[in-house]
Amino acid sequence: MNPTISVIVPAYNAESFIISCIESILNQSFRDLELILVDDGSTDRTAEICQSFAAKDPRVKYLYKTNGGVIQALKEGVKAATGDWIAFCDHDDTIPAAGLETLYKLTGEDTDLVVGFSYPGDGSISRKGIEEWRRNMVASDVILCTRWAKLYRRTIMDEQTAEAPSCIKMGEDMVMNIKAAFRTGKDVVITQQQVYDYYRNQNSFSVHFKWTALWCNDVYEVIRGILLENGQEEAYLDSLIGNGLGMAKKLIITGSRAEQRNLRTSPLIPSIKKDISRSGYRPSSSERLLLACPASLATRLFLQAGRACTIAARYLKKII
Repeated sequence: MNPTISVIVPAYNAESFIISCIESILNQSFRDLELILVDDGSTDRTAEICQSFAAKDPRVKYLYKTNGGVIQALKEGVKAATGDWIAFCDHDDTIPAAGLETLYKLTGEDTDLVVGFSYPGDGSISRKGIEEWRRNMVASDVILCTRWAKLYRRTIMDEQTAEAPSCIKMGEDMVMNIKAAFRTGKDVVITQQQVYDYYRNQNSFSVHFKWTALWCNDVYEVIRGILLENGQEEAYLDSLIGNGLGMAKKLIITGSRAEQRNLRTSPLIPSIKKDISRSGYRPSSSERLLLACPASLATRLFLQAGRACTIAARYLKKII
């Protein structure tokens, strides 16, 4: 009999973290699960550790593949999964003992996706219509766009959903979630409970990844491709524009001067302008400045000041 939940863990040189990760999953209060460990060509003791757990617990599957990156590892894991539902966990993170049970209790025939959080919440449960959820994903709501802290019904999560172009060195979660959002027409259930323990590994790729103008443009066009494939470009064009402007803003505020200059000659800004001209999107004053003078030092200073004011306002709201 197939398990109810398949938990997929891609691992690469994970000997320092993988034991805690595996034990947290095998010690879940929800027992009807399989754990799929995908070793992406590790050169440390990851294989030895994973194989030892597989030898002791029949719920554990160990897969080895030559190093090819997290996207390929995720695809292999999804391909091997036999559960009705799929969850993901990074090798340096853990899942609280009741995490999977909390999510599974909210599943039903009326949903294909259940979402939790990686920090304590008020415990409330809500539903989000699929159209609103799709807009959140296309606009890149960074809190919700992770692959972890979720349960995906197997019918919306397959190898094709887990696939992402090789140019997406970062942001594969967002691509995966956008694809999954267009594979269901059902509401999404969201619980404000902590169902995942995220560890900010200072040696991880995500911490050291540097945004570039080329990467921003690639992400923008990959999302457009998903919308076109689903015949939904016009319906979600405003969300795509918002995502593009958000990436451009972050690049100008935090990126190097070289990448700021690269943005001036990147196809991203002309693409966003063209999309705005054929949509109902109304840029804010700061967005209009960004579109007019993306490589200007004045634009950078203006956006940095605006971000500082926003942060200060939030802080003051908390203490006043």
